Amino acid sequence: MERDANTTVRREHTGFWISTELMERIRSRADKEKISVDRYVERVLLDSEYYEPNETTLAAMREVVEKGKDLEEFDLEKLRARLSRAM
Repeated sequence: MERDANTTVRREHTGFWISTELMERIRSRADKEKISVDRYVERVLLDSEYYEPNETTLAAMREVVEKGKDLEEFDLEKLRARLSRAM
């Protein structure tokens, strides 16, 4: 985002068409976070635009692509049982 000397964020009005169902979900999420729909959409877009995964995440993503269905399925209940036995 471009900022001026007073560190205020310059904004531009824009409009676009999205499905009614998606708009309802966006409104719901914004309400849960107690922020405006504009702010919620801006936050989601900023997160999408600026997120860059670290090397560990990239390695995990490469593993999924390379091994595909051969990856072990994570079972939360087995993990809980193993942890309760260890404690």
